[in-house]
Amino acid sequence: IARIPGLFAAADTRLAGRAWLAGPRSCADDYLYVIGTWARMFRIDLSGLVHLQAFMQRMQEDDAVLHVFQREGLLPVESAVA
Repeated sequence: IARIPGLFAAADTRLAGRAWLAGPRSCADDYLYVIGTWARMFRIDLSGLVHLQAFMQRMQEDDAVLHVFQREGLLPVESAVA
């Protein structure tokens, strides 16, 4: 668990100047979003990771993500990177 903040920091660096991890949106982005939502649950401090925060916000506002949340009866995820 001690390595996790560093991995999020690497993702933050990768997201600098781009919307998605690998250029076009891919399953890696979906996976990062899910893992990012877990950060709050495990009390992992991701404050200061501005690119990751913007990414999480984009994902939380994405029509496909919202559709899945609605279909599965899930509540909208609070900002995981606050």
